[in-house]
Amino acid sequence: MIEIRKVRSSDAPQIATYLTKIGGETDNLSFGSEGLMMSTESIRTFIGNADCYYVATDDGLIIGSAQLSPGRRRFSHKAELAITVVKEYWGKGVATQLFKALLAWAKANDIKKIDLEVRADNLRAISFYKKMGFVYEGKDLRMFMIDNKFYDGEYWGLLLD
Repeated sequence: MIEIRKVRSSDAPQIATYLTKIGGETDNLSFGSEGLMMSTESIRTFIGNADCYYVATDDGLIIGSAQLSPGRRRFSHKAELAITVVKEYWGKGVATQLFKALLAWAKANDIKKIDLEVRADNLRAISFYKKMGFVYEGKDLRMFMIDNKFYDGEYWGLLLD
């Protein structure tokens, strides 16, 4: 059974493994199969400093994660979205469940806008973001470079008020 919950510092070793796994499953992330190349202790510190970080688990195994990173000072009304799911669970509603948890947190914490960046050719993710109510805001030419090839990115946003 899939459970959505706040991440715990004890999840750090499993998060490291998870990031390596998802990085190797798609070229749509800012990292590849090397993961984020952070130590377990660095991940534990990151978790401790995170404002809004949820995971999806299936029988205790992390299969998805999602974060909102609120801006500071004059950007404190906005948060940046990051959401990932293990490929085996794509299309099974995990991202939707994670996003609903983030959305509840955002509304409870007076966030007025959620922003995200996505590869322009990641049509599956873009379809999901549209379904969640996001609107296209602009293009970032050559946002990604993978194996010496450039890929454009897009900016999407969701107003919450």
